[in-house]
Amino acid sequence: MTSGRLADGFEFEGQRIRFFDVRRGIWRPRQLGRNGSALTIVTTPPKPAKTPPYDDQIASDAEWFLYRYEGSDPDHWTNVAVRRAMLERRPLIYLYGIAPNLYDPIFPCYVVEDDPEELGFRIVADVTNARVGPGEMWNPPLVTECGLVSFVIM
Repeated sequence: MTSGRLADGFEFEGQRIRFFDVRRGIWRPRQLGRNGSALTIVTTPPKPAKTPPYDDQIASDAEWFLYRYEGSDPDHWTNVAVRRAMLERRPLIYLYGIAPNLYDPIFPCYVVEDDPEELGFRIVADVTNARVGPGEMWNPPLVTECGLVSFVIM
């Protein structure tokens, strides 16, 4: 999906809501309020001869991948918004950058662990493999309980 289409977003209750902000890796629309959870996480598309800003661990053999905090402050508002998605069991849209201005959207993704020592979150894209603790299977909320995200997938 192109960055233009993602920036156009969608209309919800008479308001235009973007899927992401090209300047941010973690996106929480203002309509979700200061205490809302993140809607989208983004990995920057590769650029020739340029090191990515964050070392997200995407291509691992594990059931999860590591998504790095924005900056090094676990209490930065964007990191708090991702943590809130984990605590509230809200699904995230993960936009994996495949080329400049082109993203592969993956939905639903769930945050299953917050790792302040690694400055990152463990994310699972396959709900059947998401775990909330050793040996516990994920029990996702009904999609209709997810507010804005429920509109996104209809």
